[in-house]
Amino acid sequence: MKSIKFSLLGSLLLAAACGGGSSGGGSNNTKIIEGLLTQGQAVVHSEARIKHGENQPLEEVKICALGRCSTTDGQGNYGFSAPEDFQGGDVLFTVDGHGILAETTVNIPSTGTDIFIHLQSSSKSEVRLHHILVDGVAVESTIETGEQLHG
Repeated sequence: MKSIKFSLLGSLLLAAACGGGSSGGGSNNTKIIEGLLTQGQAVVHSEARIKHGENQPLEEVKICALGRCSTTDGQGNYGFSAPEDFQGGDVLFTVDGHGILAETTVNIPSTGTDIFIHLQSSSKSEVRLHHILVDGVAVESTIETGEQLHG
């Protein structure tokens, strides 16, 4: 019985030693960008006859940034990993779906690895930053609203 316990303990220690360390390859520094897309003021999209109330999550909307894309789920959530070499800075977000086609630039801090960006649609051609969290802490970020992509 003792030999089984020591064998199991040795296997666990060996596995931890092989996979538990950091090789400095950057995988521990990969930024995860996730967030939420909600409606600003209540709006009716005439082409789809869909009404969204204020602060209602928007589903089935494609959000792209840093060469990566995600589609919001039923609760308006999206997410993707940033390229490993991304160090923060101004990032262009494109939002496309539910009658919305807009882009906006968000300044993502260089610190932290878990970035939460809450975007809010203010019209069919404008999306604004509601707030940003870095590793669970609210931070200030500059934002520039992009021009309308199409009418």
